[in-house]
Amino acid sequence: MKKSTNLLLCKINILFLSTFFLINSNLMAQDGGINQNLELTKSNTTTVGDIFVKKWANDKKSAFSFSFDDAFMSHYTNTGPILDQYGFKGTFFLLAGSIHDSEPEWRYGLWWQFSQMGAEGHEMAAHTMEHPHLKNLSVGDENTPGTITYELYQSKTLIEQKVGTPVISFAYPYTEHNTTIDNVTKLYFKNGRAIGSQPNSSSLNAMQWYSLTSKQPEFNLPRNSLSDDNDELEDYKSFTENSINDGKWTIFQGHEVIPYSELQDAINNGYYYPISNEWLTDLAQWLKVKSDNNDVWVETIGNVNRYMEERDNFYFNIISSTSNKITIDVGDNLDDNIYNYPLTIDIAIPNNWSEVIFTQNNVNKTLTPFTVNETYYVRTNIDITGSNLIIENSASIYTITSTAGTNGSISPLGSTLVNQGDSKNFTITPNTGFIIESITVDGNQEAVTNPEGQTYTFTNVTVNHSISVTFKVKQFIITASASANGTITPSDSILVNYAGDRSFTVTPSTGYVIDKILVDGNSINVNSPTGQIYDFNNINSNHTISASFKVKQYTITASASANGTIDPSGSVKVNHGSDKTFTITPNAGYIIETITVDNNPTTITTPSGQNYTFSNVTANHSISATFNQDITYYTFSGKVLYNNSTNSPLQNVTVKLISANNTFEVPTNSSGEYLFSNLLPGTYQISFTTTNAWGGVNATDALKTARVFASLETFNDLQKKAGDVNNDGSINSTDALLIARRFTGQITSFQISEWAYDSPTNITISNQNVTLDIKSLASGDVDGSYSP
Repeated sequence: MKKSTNLLLCKINILFLSTFFLINSNLMAQDGGINQNLELTKSNTTTVGDIFVKKWANDKKSAFSFSFDDAFMSHYTNTGPILDQYGFKGTFFLLAGSIHDSEPEWRYGLWWQFSQMGAEGHEMAAHTMEHPHLKNLSVGDENTPGTITYELYQSKTLIEQKVGTPVISFAYPYTEHNTTIDNVTKLYFKNGRAIGSQPNSSSLNAMQWYSLTSKQPEFNLPRNSLSDDNDELEDYKSFTENSINDGKWTIFQGHEVIPYSELQDAINNGYYYPISNEWLTDLAQWLKVKSDNNDVWVETIGNVNRYMEERDNFYFNIISSTSNKITIDVGDNLDDNIYNYPLTIDIAIPNNWSEVIFTQNNVNKTLTPFTVNETYYVRTNIDITGSNLIIENSASIYTITSTAGTNGSISPLGSTLVNQGDSKNFTITPNTGFIIESITVDGNQEAVTNPEGQTYTFTNVTVNHSISVTFKVKQFIITASASANGTITPSDSILVNYAGDRSFTVTPSTGYVIDKILVDGNSINVNSPTGQIYDFNNINSNHTISASFKVKQYTITASASANGTIDPSGSVKVNHGSDKTFTITPNAGYIIETITVDNNPTTITTPSGQNYTFSNVTANHSISATFNQDITYYTFSGKVLYNNSTNSPLQNVTVKLISANNTFEVPTNSSGEYLFSNLLPGTYQISFTTTNAWGGVNATDALKTARVFASLETFNDLQKKAGDVNNDGSINSTDALLIARRFTGQITSFQISEWAYDSPTNITISNQNVTLDIKSLASGDVDGSYSP
């Protein structure tokens, strides 16, 4: 809030005016209007620089405020749009506890709707949380539900939180209030609206603010047509017309506003004096005409409140006064956060000023004087919270008109008033990322001495001037270069706008990779040697970027198992397109077993040692070698023959060799031959099996066996194996008996295998191939009579 530097003088001036007003009180109307007081003062005691505040804004005759209670949805859908149509704003007393964020309760609106209306200039005011009868509640405190203080404080706090604007107006539920309620209301609000049969006076004392009267249209039934409500409309116009004539303040009180087509349903459902859209529109149209004729000032309750208190607490002090310029300090000693509505004032000026330049807050206006009782005045609206008022005689003032293009500013901007002979500086400031492009003074180009920002001075001003400036985006240079064997795109000197981005692509030639990338002289990581993009982002200075390249190298990974070497070994680097030979050498007593290149077997041409060459290398490779002992392999072969007179060859005999580590099997062919190849030296267990049919046993076999038992004959080893059919390890009478019984069909098998072979249990291969023919007999066929 502003305080006068010479408040005492101001108070003396006001006291003098008040004394004079009292002396002439017989000339005043009953309302004691400030306007009458000012007019009397103007004609008798006015001096240059005196300020007279108008009773109502823009010097209108009276004031009028629309107000609507309870936060109904219709206030958003119907009431607000009707008022907006005529340029009016209303005060909406919100029942805060019944408003929600998304799902409406009953007929109440939503917070976002009232927040939007508040942003559009309508006043959002408080009407308690739950609409109780306040006279039935105790005073309580801010945090105790069901008390007067809680209802007032919590509703104010919630509305301010949801709507985002100060809440200074309050409406009593059911218009009920008393001294206790008024005192609590005064703690949180600047006014309290009730009801009454008369409009409000143009000047109110402290507690009168908490008994504001309002008039509610009360409609008589039936209401079967629009014309049924005409008498209430005319009654309200008449009430307001009288208020206009008396210079007073009418406050309209209403609730729901709905289309006339919905009126009967609303009445049947118990709506409280519902107002039709058509009725409210007719009243607003009438008030619009009155407003345009300066008969009535239509404004919210809060703003009328602000204006009246600012007006009644206004003071001014003339800081300086010359023949061509007057500077005046103004204020009201009120809270600027709340009391900030423009005041309409008249300022007395010298009679020889034909045109006046008014300045406040660096804003200039040209005002045309008017006279009252041969004294000259100018009228304007002022910002009571703003800077000092300056009024100047335009005849001694020149105008310098300054303009600025986008992306920068010139200060001061617009029309600047300069006294004759004075100098004036203009500060030209580009926005961040921009520079001054041009300065034009009176249509002529001026030199830009500092593109980052400069001052231009008009000296000894004796004529009007103009100055205009333009700005352009600041540009920076990125210098890009590349060594041989690669490129950077784009290259050379690249212009980039401030805060812009620019990408550079570094590309090696075939067979090369990126060696280094330097940005502003500093090495950065090369994440992709085969090609990489570097981004400059949000550029605000010059930069450099350079790239160098080196021949591309590939890795050949060479490895060897035990018992041999590969040379070179490990990770071997090879330049792009070059050849590389690897020598594979087995240790003594070993040979190359495998060579694997890139996971694929490769032909071994010289097991005792060989080279492998990678030609025209253009990719990574691998090579590995394994080794094995240099061992000579042998064969084991022979025939399996039946031990008869013709040595018949036995086909389909499986010969099996078993060593410590391996098992080998081969069948005999039609010549009874078998062959094992690639056998390592060692001892093998040998065995035989066959699928050939058994046969050849007869009486002779039984007789020969009996004779051997009687020591009349002898058997060789194969005959002994074939004749020991009871498998007891000897030839005896039982064997002869069993052979006879099988021959005669009394039995079908022996206690030994069906075939006997004259073969050692094991064979040994040392340093040469082995040949072994094997004789065989069917079990019991000791005379070899069978021809298989």
